Amino acid sequence: MAHILIAEDEPLIAYALADTIRQTGHRVTVALDGAQALEADAADPADFLLTDINMPVMSGVVLVQSLRGRRPEIPVIVISGFVFEADPLRALPDVEFVSKPYRYPEIAKRVSQRLGSPEA
Repeated sequence: MAHILIAEDEPLIAYALADTIRQTGHRVTVALDGAQALEADAADPADFLLTDINMPVMSGVVLVQSLRGRRPEIPVIVISGFVFEADPLRALPDVEFVSKPYRYPEIAKRVSQRLGSPEA
């Protein structure tokens, strides 16, 4: 069981995605902005980051760059309705990009596949 950190400023989306991922056997922490996500990761390091790009307080771009500064190996899925906003992250290894809209089960499957989980 891996620990998945979700950074998404829309609570309904964040918690629906978290519930879907929990059904695959992973432990999930939800943060509603990038700063909360960094604090949550400092207290309980995640194995995987799912992040929106456009969030208040701290963007997903800054979140990924900050988290990768601490732990360069953490795999990331970036979710955005505006894929061009993620351009600063395109050169980073092990970062996948998903455009909105998406289906929650598809994201959960991608996470499990990236982690090599049997649920994939």
